[in-house]
Amino acid sequence: MTRMGGSPPHFEGKNFAYWKVHMGVYLDAIAPEVWIATKTGFTGNLTSEQLKWNAKARNAIFEAISEEVFARVNDINLACDIWKELIEIHEGLELNMMLLKC
Repeated sequence: MTRMGGSPPHFEGKNFAYWKVHMGVYLDAIAPEVWIATKTGFTGNLTSEQLKWNAKARNAIFEAISEEVFARVNDINLACDIWKELIEIHEGLELNMMLLKC
């Protein structure tokens, strides 16, 4: 499958909700399997095809995030686990920031 042109949306650590939606669309545009590898992952032992989709997803995510964000997830091997960690870090942080403003 050929990749659509353009760079992934860049994430510097702010406005995660906006980036998350755009990144999901970007990953799906690469290939639906890349988005599946990121959003839900695959069950059981990964096939060579699933490993390929996971690698493409990890690469796209790593291209999209700043060095500071990368430092928090670079040792995670599965794209779905990276995605979950980013959500936990940034949505949890955003929720905490909103609660502190009350």
